[in-house]
Amino acid sequence: MTSAACGKVTTASPDAPTPDAGMKPSPQSCKALFDSNPALSSGAYALRTADGAAYQAYCDMTTDGGGWTLVMKIDGTAASSQLGYDGALWTNTATLRADKVDTSHVEAKYRAFNEVAFSQVRIVMVEAQSSAMTLAISASSALHLMRGPFVQIARPRQDWLALLPGAIVQPNCNQGGINNSSANPYVRVRIGMIANQEANCETPDSFIGIGGGGGAGNACFGNGAFVAPSAGSVSGGTCNPTPGPNHAAFAYLYVR
Repeated sequence: MTSAACGKVTTASPDAPTPDAGMKPSPQSCKALFDSNPALSSGAYALRTADGAAYQAYCDMTTDGGGWTLVMKIDGTAASSQLGYDGALWTNTATLRADKVDTSHVEAKYRAFNEVAFSQVRIVMVEAQSSAMTLAISASSALHLMRGPFVQIARPRQDWLALLPGAIVQPNCNQGGINNSSANPYVRVRIGMIANQEANCETPDSFIGIGGGGGAGNACFGNGAFVAPSAGSVSGGTCNPTPGPNHAAFAYLYVR
């Protein structure tokens, strides 16, 4: 599946509106920019906050109708990832490597995460190949969404598993959502699906999605210092009747 991870990477577009251009103010989202000029290519553009402050954001202008704003990149392959479920960056206004306004495999959180309103979210997961999933969910910003309560997303199990071909999770629960949380020793995920061996969602040992966490001290993983990937999947260890490997991936979070 084609993803924005394969899109053109630029540092700044010559067509990007800027505060000093003597023209109309920069738009507040890539969707607004796209609507004003659908011929624009993917790359870095100037956006503005509601109070007029300018900042740079990466816009995917070609995938699935264009107008997508990149708000976060999550490196589930890195033990040093700062974007696991309990990472402070999910719920504070700080940015991370905001100078890397591109689709490189460098973990980042952009100001757009705090600023851009949306009605759709798109997750792109990259392992051996790229796969994407679009969710219909609205918020005034990704920050506002992550500071809020659990939001259920009613999508079939196979839709979530399609994000990582070959991923295995437990057979029951299959609860998709935002802020999909359980306390240790069970797993949790910021955007994704949790699953369980038991016929409930109270003690999940597996997930697929982004912002993964939990599992420390879980007997399914040997009671050790288990660290869930911040993007990818956890199979459930010995508590899955169909055991398989965990998957660590690099992920992109877009909004529109």
